Formats: sequence, structure tokens, C-alpha cells
Amino acid sequence: MSSCCSSTVFTSAGSAVLAVNRTIQAIVNLSQSVAALLGNPAAYNSTYAAAITNTIEFIKLDVAGLTSLTTVQRNEVINVLNQAEAINNSASAAGVITVQQINSILALLELAVLKLRAFSFLTAIFPFLQRDCCGTSNLRSRCGCC
Repeated sequence: MSSCCSSTVFTSAGSAVLAVNRTIQAIVNLSQSVAALLGNPAAYNSTYAAAITNTIEFIKLDVAGLTSLTTVQRNEVINVLNQAEAINNSASAAGVITVQQINSILALLELAVLKLRAFSFLTAIFPFLQRDCCGTSNLRSRCGCC
């Protein structure tokens, strides 16, 4: 890699890792909130359901803004979050959440975290497979400096 791009790549990689870590922490916090229902599913109500839905929506916005990931990778994570949201919406419509639904939401949130960690790791180890120094998704550089 040419010196014209090296500092940009390392700076953007550091900020990309921070952005992914913030998103992961938001998912972990949501998971803790959902896991609290395991001890008392009766605490689930429309307010609780709305809070889960709103948090998932904010997390999806965060994921959509993770430009260090490819569009396909972002969409994979968002699809997992959509599944968790659909389960929550189904429980909300029924007015009650089952332990199975809670566990399903938790498993999907864990899957989202695992995908984010894996994609982030791959981007850090193999940045040329994700984006070139010009920020395009092509494997060849358009500026010719790499």
C-alpha cells in the first residue's frame, strides 16, 4: 500500500472499530433488558415492547451507518435485528411474551453481535477485501495510489 493511503486507512479503521463497539454495546444493553424478562415475563407490557422496538430501530440505524462494513454485511445484521423485532411485535400484539420468544430474541441479538464482531474482524484483517483506500467497494483502487 502506498503511503498516501496508510494513515487514512489506520485512522478510519480505529474509528470504525469504535463505531462497531458502540453498536455492540447497545445490543448488549438491550439483551440485558430482554433477559430481565426471563425472571418475570409478566412485566412485559406495551411500554416494554415499545422500548424494545424503539431500541432495535436505533440499533438498525447505527448498523446502517457502519460504513466500514459492506452493504451485504450491514443488511445481514439488519435482517437479524428485523427478526428479533418481528418476534417482539408478535408478542406485543398478543399482549404477552413467552419464555420461548424471550429466548429467541436473545439468540437473535447474540447472533447480531457475533456477525458484527466477525465482520469487523474481517475488515480489520483484510481491509482490501472490504474497501479500497478510496472508499469504494471495488477490489481495485480507482485512484491508483494503492
